[in-house]
Amino acid sequence: MNTGFLTHLSDDTLEGYALQRIPELHLEGVEEHLLSCLPCQIRLEDMDEYIKVMQAAIAEVSCVVGTS
Repeated sequence: MNTGFLTHLSDDTLEGYALQRIPELHLEGVEEHLLSCLPCQIRLEDMDEYIKVMQAAIAEVSCVVGTS
């Protein structure tokens, strides 16, 4: 299967995918690459976890600031 990626996905691409900001034109290629590339799958899981932690921290700060 040739996904058009000769190397692993970049951090920017993984971040865009995790945040659902990948242009439709590139989405299929990114998803095909992720199906067959364990290192990129692991990096995406790490990125997803980081995003969840940051969103929780932002929500917590927003609650504290909003109650002042």
